[in-house]
Amino acid sequence: MKSLYPQMILLIGLALLSTGGSHGSDSLSLLAPMSAAADEPCNAPPAPLNFCARRNKDCGCIDDGKGMGGKVNCGTCTAPDTCGGSGKDNVCGCDLHQGCCGPFRSQIVRNTAATGNTVSVSCPTGLKVLGGGCSDDSTGTRLHSSAPQGDSSWSCSFERNPGSLTAWAECAALPADGCKGYQIFSGTLIKGDFAAISCRGDNIVLGGGCRDDTNNAVLVSSFPTANQAWVCTWQSGNGHFTAFAICGKSINHVQVNSKTERMNNVASVQCPAGKKIVSGGCSGRDDLVNSAAAETSQPWNDNGWTCTWAANPGSLTVYAICEDP
Repeated sequence: MKSLYPQMILLIGLALLSTGGSHGSDSLSLLAPMSAAADEPCNAPPAPLNFCARRNKDCGCIDDGKGMGGKVNCGTCTAPDTCGGSGKDNVCGCDLHQGCCGPFRSQIVRNTAATGNTVSVSCPTGLKVLGGGCSDDSTGTRLHSSAPQGDSSWSCSFERNPGSLTAWAECAALPADGCKGYQIFSGTLIKGDFAAISCRGDNIVLGGGCRDDTNNAVLVSSFPTANQAWVCTWQSGNGHFTAFAICGKSINHVQVNSKTERMNNVASVQCPAGKKIVSGGCSGRDDLVNSAAAETSQPWNDNGWTCTWAANPGSLTVYAICEDP
């Protein structure tokens, strides 16, 4: 069989150079942390009423506007915000490097359908989707799509319904100030059997998904890469495919664990001790580019991920994206 790896490497390279459409309004660039002086106590007299607000400042010492080098005090910030923490002088905000954003703390939800070949699940009100999965509970069909639907739900599409199909979503609350930089990127391929999309800037990949827009190709792989991209492969190259990368910022020691299975058609991996699952993925293509049809990709309790394929061509890999709680 002719190797497809050169094409896949080229596609991932293109994904790193550019991204497709994006949605979500919580994105912020990671700005350099302010110096310690920005949050030092200000011994100047209090500013006149509305003086700081008119200048869009709310903390620390600023010029009094009299041209003599005098200062006035705009006040202090409420923890965990610090003065200049958002990267703007004399503005209260969250300093990622000090950990005030905290972990994502995903909540796992699911929905099961007894009929129909599609099933979806929505996050609780106000929560955003970080990742998701799909399970063929009867191991009698093959997976076509496992992808985010908007920014607050997950959708699964199978070849058929043998009696029970389940959609899973990992959901989390996001701070109103957008300090986690949450954003979903997508890229569509209309030729070939794989698609990839990368996060931008210093964002990391938190999760991702793969959608067969024509629902006629069998999914093989949906997994993260070390260069912050999400990769999708199918068994057929005649479809219209979309890859999704769910991206954000985290200082809470996000770690990707993986495990390769060379005999069985089921592979599972757990997060390191003390860490919780954020999302996960599965690769059903072995070192020789043989492939296996995906049946299930889902959370394993709250600290692991499990994958099931129709067979094992020689090498199957499961991934768990984990974070400190």
